[in-house]
Amino acid sequence: MIRKRYYNVLMCLCVGMMLSACAKNPEHYGVEAKTVYFATLEEMDEYATVIVKATRLEGEKAVLAKQDGYITSGYSYSTVKITEIYKDISGQLQAGDEITLLENEVYDEEENIVYHIAGYNMMVPEEEYLLFLTKNTANGSDYYVSAGVNYGTVSLGEDGRTTQRKDTRGNAVSEFSAYTEIWEAAKEKYIE
Repeated sequence: MIRKRYYNVLMCLCVGMMLSACAKNPEHYGVEAKTVYFATLEEMDEYATVIVKATRLEGEKAVLAKQDGYITSGYSYSTVKITEIYKDISGQLQAGDEITLLENEVYDEEENIVYHIAGYNMMVPEEEYLLFLTKNTANGSDYYVSAGVNYGTVSLGEDGRTTQRKDTRGNAVSEFSAYTEIWEAAKEKYIE
């Protein structure tokens, strides 16, 4: 009996150690990218073909391309549910519609690394956002992209997206001070 109990405790410890090793926090890497720059909210308003308030839904699909062991491109598809429409040049969107967004962050499960393209941090499920978007089509499917990567994704709650991430050397991966003035102007115009 003692031997069996000892064996069960030992197995629990081993499984626990394996699970904690697997659950190790991922490393974060910033990937530089050219993006559209907006000096004012008016510029972003004009650029965006769709402006909506939406809630990010659960789940995302990572799209990661590698060649010879190196990342050649990466992003994630997520889904949002529209709660309010402020602009839609197509006139086809309605409140309640679910649309696909390309987000400029991707998780490489093999390497346990999160890549932040242009410093972008993914939206958080169940949180609300004010989104300035442009529509794109690939392989017969429509998706939307945030205007200027970071500019067009405005958090409406305390979702932690603006937390500055750092890489393993302590270098900033995400820096949002350049966007806050436009984000505040956008919230004032559309939300408050």
